[in-house]
Amino acid sequence: MLGASERVSDPNKVVHFLRTATLEQAFLDVTVMPSKRRYNAYFLCVNGNLGRRDAIFLSLPEGDNTGRIFDDATSVNISFQLDGSLVDVPSNFVGIGKKGDHVCAELTYPDLVSLKKIRQFMRVQVPQHVDIAMEVRQRNKPPFSARVFDLAMGGLSFSYRVRSYMEGGAAAMEHRLKAEDFVKMEIHVPDGAAAYDIPVNGVVRRVSRLRREDGSLEEVVGVEIMMISMGLKNKFNELIDLLEKEGRLVRQGRAGLSMKDMAIECDHERGAMEDEAPEVYAAIRDGDVAAMVALINEWHANPQVSADLAAGLAEHGNSHTILTAFKTLFGIGQSESTDRLFEALMERRHFNTLMELMQILPENSPYAEKLAQGLVGHFPSDKLIEAVSRTRNKPTIQSILIEAMATTGTVDDFVESLSHLRDNLDATVKLAHRISDRSQSSDDLVRVIATVRGALKGEASDQALDILVKKFTRVASEPALLSVLERHISDHSLAGEFLVSEIVHRGRPEDMIKAFRQMTMDSMSSLFLALGLVRTGSLDQIRKALALSRTCPRAKLVLGGEMLRFQEQNRKGGLALFSKLSDGNRKEMMRRSAQLIKEAEAEFDKVRLRLEEADPVVGGQSDEEEAQL
Repeated sequence: MLGASERVSDPNKVVHFLRTATLEQAFLDVTVMPSKRRYNAYFLCVNGNLGRRDAIFLSLPEGDNTGRIFDDATSVNISFQLDGSLVDVPSNFVGIGKKGDHVCAELTYPDLVSLKKIRQFMRVQVPQHVDIAMEVRQRNKPPFSARVFDLAMGGLSFSYRVRSYMEGGAAAMEHRLKAEDFVKMEIHVPDGAAAYDIPVNGVVRRVSRLRREDGSLEEVVGVEIMMISMGLKNKFNELIDLLEKEGRLVRQGRAGLSMKDMAIECDHERGAMEDEAPEVYAAIRDGDVAAMVALINEWHANPQVSADLAAGLAEHGNSHTILTAFKTLFGIGQSESTDRLFEALMERRHFNTLMELMQILPENSPYAEKLAQGLVGHFPSDKLIEAVSRTRNKPTIQSILIEAMATTGTVDDFVESLSHLRDNLDATVKLAHRISDRSQSSDDLVRVIATVRGALKGEASDQALDILVKKFTRVASEPALLSVLERHISDHSLAGEFLVSEIVHRGRPEDMIKAFRQMTMDSMSSLFLALGLVRTGSLDQIRKALALSRTCPRAKLVLGGEMLRFQEQNRKGGLALFSKLSDGNRKEMMRRSAQLIKEAEAEFDKVRLRLEEADPVVGGQSDEEEAQL
């Protein structure tokens, strides 16, 4: 899997590797010395520090064991895959510190990096009806049997049933493997009378458990292959080809051939194709990427040749050449070949290439959904926000990204994403609900409301503001309510009615008078304020509000009617204001005022009911459910 090592000490080249890995968000394998503790990370280099060669910064693992990982640490080795090479970066450990808003591990800038050429391999899953058994051995432990789960030139996965303690006692668990265990395996390939074994050595990289449909527990172990027995590598390659062929037959509904029949059919097809297109298979054998890209344009109408070229590019090509081939085959509907190329692109995790791929995919393509979900699984929040920005012309994909981010994103991530949504109603509503769920500070919500007002328009803006203001009324102080009403919210909107109804509900006439200064039209909000002052205000306060109600005729009528009723009852106050009204006009004014008060009370109760309703859970579990899980 690895070729000869090359040491690179040219500072410009070192900067190039680190900068490229940072921009592409390469997945880092970090080993802390001398403890040899390992974890996975991303670079957190900021613009400028790479060129100055000050230091490099790594993200830290989540959880409480960060300190233990770096106990007595002296040096750190970082390795990652980039453009067909395994890059090793040795560095000394400086300490745990902050870079910007990030808490991270600070390391000395490397003087050199080590490069080893690698080949990326496509895994082939073993069909359910094909039983590829194997025997697994560890030093000082008895061997045990397992079943090959999937296979590639660079690694394999196998599974075995885990018996419970009830079935076999503690001894039944002795074969459990863990990461970094060295294992010797012997793959038994059934081929009738010509069955054969392939000895393979490897290192365990991951261990996970699956619950099967019958309720049994199965352990799946991923192994990186370090060595295949000499003389049997061709047999190993043939086995991969046979399994890939059988997988294709499964999709065509023709599965069930014996290994021998599979081999015969596969050899027959390959021989026929090589006779028909010798230059294609010469390019595949030689790993000539440029030739394969050119030939895929020539042979794109032949599904078998296209599939073989796609397999060759998936193994030898870089993300750019694979994308070029994908564009050619995707346009003519070569699904089997594009499946393989798509998986190869996802494995390489080059962000800019994946974004270019996203631009050519239709919104209703299954690839688009898989790509969006894959981005969330493999890239940090700043890259996801960039993905949201770069898919402004694809609202459906934006919604998928937002929904997938729901359980991992922070309020700041959501706020920044809002500015890229334009009039994407579905994604905006999902984000607004998630921000509402997560936000506990009224200052945060004010910032979000301002972002919505500046970035969104139309129904998307209105619905987002309704959701956010609803939460805001529960946590904001009276001055904050008045400030948002003044600077961000129209009194004619539902969000404005939410704010004003909360001000009225809190029962402070002086705040209602301040809110009257923000009333610009004959809105329901102005009626709510008039209603509140009629219920709680003094005559002097009602008179002040009346002077501010020139643009709100219905509110002016309610307030004026209340002053007339006070005058009728007390025979004083307000006489000069209404002295020119006849008795009939005064009675009509009080009647219409009483009618408007009833209408305002009914609407006020409806708004309060909506304001007190629980928000729906959007984008997964609520915070309480997540905490319980």
